[in-house]
Amino acid sequence: RKESGSETPNPKWQNQRGIPIYQSILASSDTWKRLFPTRRTSRRILPPFPTMLNINLFKFCSFLRVLGYLMILLFAAIVSLTYYAVVFVTWGPLLFPSFSFLAFFVLLIFHTLLVLLTWSYSMAVLKDPGSVPQNWRPHQQFLQVELDDHRNLHVAGPPPSREFDEAAVITTATSSAGYCTRCQSARPPRCHHCSICQRCVLKMDHHCIWVVNCVGARNYKYFLLFLLYTFLETTLVCLALIPDFIRFFGGTNLTKTRKLSPGAFSAIFLTSN
Repeated sequence: RKESGSETPNPKWQNQRGIPIYQSILASSDTWKRLFPTRRTSRRILPPFPTMLNINLFKFCSFLRVLGYLMILLFAAIVSLTYYAVVFVTWGPLLFPSFSFLAFFVLLIFHTLLVLLTWSYSMAVLKDPGSVPQNWRPHQQFLQVELDDHRNLHVAGPPPSREFDEAAVITTATSSAGYCTRCQSARPPRCHHCSICQRCVLKMDHHCIWVVNCVGARNYKYFLLFLLYTFLETTLVCLALIPDFIRFFGGTNLTKTRKLSPGAFSAIFLTSN
């Protein structure tokens, strides 16, 4: 008999737990969880009148995630402006009608570095830096290794009981692993809580708003490659655009000699700076 106020679940669009299928699919995506995190069910209980020690001021840093999304658009705008200034304005026209080997060489290196730069940036944005599962505890094998090492320390005297050994090892492992009061769970060494992502990140270096992501264990390599390719690309672009930049301040009117529009010259000026 159906009670009043209750709805009959539709098994066609729900799983065994009664959760809609589309929600279970989105919840299983790691990228979706990281870009649009949900709040944890466990909450830290605060007193009715919190003191300064109980107030977490870092929770207000969560708005930087929205700023990070704008940084992605800014990165795309900078790449588009640079591509227009290098390919369509300065070095691209030198290939036609007369072929220039120097222009071909500059454009080849430019496109190669641009592909590597875009790939490393995309991986730094989309790659999960690695997080601690909820309610994580030290692995049993880790405790067994610590237990064996602890027993080998007793050289003289009667051996302690097994209950004493296990209690000492669990206490040592828990203290070395650490405990996050915000996530309400244990965390491994070199793991830190990110106030922007609202989770603990493995081997966290920092949270970069340019990649809308934390730099951690799994995407640290891609972040370093992104910095390297950015340095090489910007160096090449500056060297490629600096001749026109020098000619302009030398008194040459580029709008007449190179037949550049004011918008094209503005693109060269902004990119070279």
